[in-house]
Amino acid sequence: MSNREKRYDAFLNYSYSDIESVELIAQKISDLGGNIWFDKWSMVAGVNWRLSLERALDNSNAILVFIGPNSISPRQRLELYAGLDRKKKIIPILLPGSNWDDVPSPLKEIQCIDLRQSDFDSAREKFEKAMELRQQIGDRAGEASTWHHFGFIAWHHGKIEVGLRLIALGYQIFASIGHSDANVAFMNLCAAASQVSLSQEQLDALQKEVTQSYERDSGRSLIQAAFPEA
Repeated sequence: MSNREKRYDAFLNYSYSDIESVELIAQKISDLGGNIWFDKWSMVAGVNWRLSLERALDNSNAILVFIGPNSISPRQRLELYAGLDRKKKIIPILLPGSNWDDVPSPLKEIQCIDLRQSDFDSAREKFEKAMELRQQIGDRAGEASTWHHFGFIAWHHGKIEVGLRLIALGYQIFASIGHSDANVAFMNLCAAASQVSLSQEQLDALQKEVTQSYERDSGRSLIQAAFPEA
């Protein structure tokens, strides 16, 4: 494989009958920094589609299997089996109108993301689901960047305290994986703490609380505080 080939957080596996719902979700993941392979966006005219699909599977960390009202299509099954052969992480996603009883047996053994009751109008719900995807894909650097971004969004909307906590969480994850952005994230955290006159002792205590909060619920309570239901 060429070193220039693009890597993806996830490959989108779906039925064309569900393309409207899938594209809505794809756009929200992409807006939050997710690097996804979605054939409607990623296929290039004149290129062998089968070869493009195989390369996309090879270069993706996970496969998001969207299950709609008609369960999964024959094409989806072929892509799914190709992903399993490559030992890719599989993440089933239940779309509105889908029925759990129609989910293929092998997928029932895998933790799924249930969007059956979601209309994506809620900001909190949007952030929760997108973040859940990032965590399940296993993209730690992407997760850190997303938390950091959430923090500044919350901050600029007047949610100063929780915004600072989200910025701190982004820094902590960058630091835990030794990422090159950790230094910049730390400077942003210190600058934000300075603006609200936090002492070093207070900042250390806040970071400890953030760590404990993340260990309890993977950041869900921070998202709920930052982006409450409208």
